[in-house]
Amino acid sequence: MVKTKANNVLNYCNDLFFKYTLSREDTESVYARNTIIQRVTGIRVKESRVLNPNLDPGVIGKKRIILDVHVKDEAGRFFNLEMQTTYAGIAEMMRFEFYGARALNNQLKSSEKYRDLKPVYQIIFIEKYAWNNKNLINHY
Repeated sequence: MVKTKANNVLNYCNDLFFKYTLSREDTESVYARNTIIQRVTGIRVKESRVLNPNLDPGVIGKKRIILDVHVKDEAGRFFNLEMQTTYAGIAEMMRFEFYGARALNNQLKSSEKYRDLKPVYQIIFIEKYAWNNKNLINHY
């Protein structure tokens, strides 16, 4: 019999882990979500919430798990978190831009002014990146 050593490395890039650990609003999920955010990014989380916590059972194991995690830090800055297992290029970049625009749009109510918008920062956990772009930080 061959003994195997347990792998104690937690893979944040696993869609199901990301979904089931971070998506609920119970004390444990909020703690795990905020702890990961703080340790990975250094952001001092004031509040975090998941906009679409319900997962359609028909998509488990497929690539259509969508989870919007929005974070506000102690300085009042807004962050949008996403898990992406691959990065194929322009299609994902456009999707990230769309998510950023949506996060900006979600800040204002109908009577509020555009000048009241705050910057939105996107943090994308990504396992693989495009062959032609090895930057850890991109901006648009």
